Amino acid sequence: MPKIMLFQLGEENYGIDIAKVSEIVEFTPLTPVPRAPNWVEGILNHHGRIATVLNLSIFFDLPKGKEKTVKKIAVIDDPAMDMGILLDDPIEVISLWETKAGISGDSDFVKNKYIGKVIISNGRLINVLDIDKMISDLDGYFV
Repeated sequence: MPKIMLFQLGEENYGIDIAKVSEIVEFTPLTPVPRAPNWVEGILNHHGRIATVLNLSIFFDLPKGKEKTVKKIAVIDDPAMDMGILLDDPIEVISLWETKAGISGDSDFVKNKYIGKVIISNGRLINVLDIDKMISDLDGYFV
């Protein structure tokens, strides 16, 4: 049964298929990348592999919510590109059978290009990211 890791960006709930997340690590200082887009926080040496760490709030151009201290990085291993995503606490994992409904996320907004589906769980609307699409697009960007 698929499981989704939930996290918040601003006031919105997001999720990632937990099978795509290799590890969640404590935040450590990142190495800056000169002339990188503002949504690239830096790079992380993760067990000898370099992961590009993204700030999805900036990437999706979300309105600023309450200031939160980043405490974790979700590391996503993919043959094409290792990526990290900044996360705030708390993090929750749900099974898809806990959802009550599912709807598609079609729109012209940039962030919706990377929303694979939208689910409802315990009264919360959750945007589930299409990490494969994001990695495919970003891998071409950094080549």
